[in-house]
Amino acid sequence: MISIAIEAPQNRMHDGAVQLAPFDLADAVTVMKWDADPDIQRWYDWPQTPPWNDPEAHDTRRANAERVIQAKSAAWAAGEEFAFVIHSAETGEGLGWIDLQPRGHGRGNVAYGVLTQHRGKGAATRSVLLVCRYAYDVLGWTRLEICTMAHNAASRRVAAKAGFQLEGVLRSYSAYGKYEPLIGVRSDWAIYGRLCAELLRH
Repeated sequence: MISIAIEAPQNRMHDGAVQLAPFDLADAVTVMKWDADPDIQRWYDWPQTPPWNDPEAHDTRRANAERVIQAKSAAWAAGEEFAFVIHSAETGEGLGWIDLQPRGHGRGNVAYGVLTQHRGKGAATRSVLLVCRYAYDVLGWTRLEICTMAHNAASRRVAAKAGFQLEGVLRSYSAYGKYEPLIGVRSDWAIYGRLCAELLRH
């Protein structure tokens, strides 16, 4: 199992437009925002909730955001997940998150989400490319995968732009269990993959 201190300098990456860093309590508002983002709720099968700044839900949402941050730090320490918050390199504003999930045998999964107002500007693709390099150079992984609902066109564009190849579509692979309007609805999933050698050629 890979052991990398969360404070290690290599865990902070940037490409001039976005910066990635492990979760910190200072990111609580960003976590609150994506927890309430309607699109993120839909794609990740999260229950629908009030807006992030709803005064009646604020204290509960803030406490939950802090628990999420603590859980991400604990998962990092255990080598179960390497999760980063995406920030604007120019303003420092939180844009979303991206994480690497070990799958064993030098293989891992990439998952990401960008807040609605920051989509379509390249933040997700840039972040995927940064964590690809991190996975290969720091974690020593050989293969990365991106798994997304087949009808999530935006996520699939990110995978393709980041050099991942479509390797197949799993029919009726999952069903909504929490997102109220779609509970029970089944979805196909698209599987993308990228190898270390392919990254090094670019």
